[in-house]
Amino acid sequence: MKKSVLGIITLSTIFLIVILYSLFFGNVQPLFDLVWTFPGNFDFFKSFPSEEMPIGVVPLMIIALIGTGIFISFKLSFPQVTHFWHGVKVTMGIYDDPDDEGDLNHFKALSTALSATVGIGNIAGVATALYYGGPGALFWMWITAFFGTALKFSESTLGHKYREILPDGTTAGGPMYTIEKGLGPNWRWMAVAFASFAIICSFATGKTQFSPLPYPIRFTRKLVKLLALPDS
Repeated sequence: MKKSVLGIITLSTIFLIVILYSLFFGNVQPLFDLVWTFPGNFDFFKSFPSEEMPIGVVPLMIIALIGTGIFISFKLSFPQVTHFWHGVKVTMGIYDDPDDEGDLNHFKALSTALSATVGIGNIAGVATALYYGGPGALFWMWITAFFGTALKFSESTLGHKYREILPDGTTAGGPMYTIEKGLGPNWRWMAVAFASFAIICSFATGKTQFSPLPYPIRFTRKLVKLLALPDS
């Protein structure tokens, strides 16, 4: 089956599941909350292993993301620390060669990667986390960012390794190519599923770009009152 056909089938199936869930169970719990609070949304896990330390309420998504970052950090001997200075020198253009193949130099490639990474989660999300979680949220953002650096390093390296050069000379890559070419053809379904969810996520984040704006505004007003600054 062609990738395009498989992608259309997968994307249609996901949309159908989302629509059916919204119609029959949307009033009970929104799908977004169901995914990001699992398994803490079940009564059994709310007090697991004890009510004094309910570790079970930690979302599985958070454990998977941070856990993978910790695993890769130890597996690769903390590349965010050992290769930090090398990364700085690469970005500065010390290793640039005008005769090298490719469309971008190292700095332009970094700028492109950052433009695709920094978004609403880094801007409004941080202010929202501080508004609800207080200064402690900033500490945990530092911790997750440290281990997330190794995760980003691995993702970028694999994306570069398994990218494809198209007949017109342009490149195509990403996690979907890494999954299919790195894990093998038997995992094509996961690559298609990832691409489908990425499409849905792009629509969702684009449409809800301005919805979190009241939270950083409220946080700024609280900060102004706390510092006794004139509120303009």
